[in-house]
Amino acid sequence: MSTHDSTALHEESPTLTVKHNGRVGQMTYQEVFAEGHRLWLAHHYPQARMVFSHLAGITHRGPKAHILWAHCCAMMEDYSECSRVLAEGLPSSQYGNAAIDLHDTFVMWRCGMWLDVKKGLEKIVAEHQELPTPCLILGEFLMQVGNTIRPPELLEQARDRDIPNGAVAMIASEKLVEAQKLASEKAAKVKPSTRQKRTASPTTADPRTSARQQE
Repeated sequence: MSTHDSTALHEESPTLTVKHNGRVGQMTYQEVFAEGHRLWLAHHYPQARMVFSHLAGITHRGPKAHILWAHCCAMMEDYSECSRVLAEGLPSSQYGNAAIDLHDTFVMWRCGMWLDVKKGLEKIVAEHQELPTPCLILGEFLMQVGNTIRPPELLEQARDRDIPNGAVAMIASEKLVEAQKLASEKAAKVKPSTRQKRTASPTTADPRTSARQQE
């Protein structure tokens, strides 16, 4: 039986005590994870790092928080901590080289090596079908560089690899609506142009453009 980046189906979502702006309230694991993801997506890495480091201490939740925590560390150029967090959340006895591959990919992300990031994430997604989080990360990465073809498929994988109503599944389901809309809009714009012969020559582009052009 594979070890999943999720909790047991029968386990109730824990309620966490959260202090924000001087107020104390109760939030579910999924709600706190979604807030951390929102901060992460907005590149607020120090704040997101604090959220995910806290969530990583909650047992039976798999490495989903560890993975995004480690990414925050890499974006803040704390590569040793990135490596440590991934090794803790993705032990080689269960996940093989996943921790090493993710570490290398996150470092390349920080260095702006977009094509290598894409290839690294694709490798992890293909080799670790028990992990929904890399699917979510790759889907959102491709959306950010303008690729509208792959994200819907990847977000569906992120949703389906997690448990129902899991933290990653809920985010992926929400992002999937946006990705499908963007894909439909892009398809509608491309259709009329298929009647015309394309004569433009390829031009030298930056890595983000190259990543966008590849499926």
